[in-house]
Amino acid sequence: MRYLFSLLLAILFTFLPHASEGEQYRDSTHGFTIDFPAGWTVSGPLSDKSIIIKAKRFGKTGGTIAQVIVRGGVYIGENSIQDLSPQELFDSTIGDKGMLVDSGFETIGGKRIPWLKVVFRQSRFLKTANSCGVFYFIVQGSRFYQVEGITMGGSGSWFVENEASMRNAIRSFR
Repeated sequence: MRYLFSLLLAILFTFLPHASEGEQYRDSTHGFTIDFPAGWTVSGPLSDKSIIIKAKRFGKTGGTIAQVIVRGGVYIGENSIQDLSPQELFDSTIGDKGMLVDSGFETIGGKRIPWLKVVFRQSRFLKTANSCGVFYFIVQGSRFYQVEGITMGGSGSWFVENEASMRNAIRSFR
C-alpha cells in the first residue's frame, strides 16, 4: 500500500506542471505554444475576437493588472515586418493610442523579432494614464502574431515589477 501511494505521488508530480515553472499553453489550431508565468490566470478571448489567449495577474491595489496577450491576424499593411522601421511599425499598429519609448529586435525561435515599448495615452477604455506595454511582432510560416505584455493601473513601478515576467513569457513563444 505504501509503495502504491509513493508511486501515485511520483506520477502526479511528474505529469502536473510545477508552480515554479509556470503554465505552458499549447494551441494546435493557431500553431503555437507559450509559457505563462506561474500563478497567472489563463483565459481565452472574451469580446475581442483578435485575442487568442491571455494570462493576467492582479496587483494588491484595486485596478492594477498585468497581462500577456496573444493576438492573431493583426493586419499591418502590405509591407513585411522586416521592411518596417520601429516608428512605421508603431504607426501601423498602435499609432495615436500611445507614445513609443523604446524599440529593438530579439531572437525568438531562431528568428529576428521586432519589439516596441509603449506608454499609452489615457482614453475612455484606459481609465488610467499609467498603462505601459511591450509588443512583439512574430511571423511563423503564413501566420502573424502580436504578442503583448501590458500593465494597467498602479505606477510605473508596476510595469517594472512585471516586465521581466511578461518578456520571459513572450520569449517562450514558439
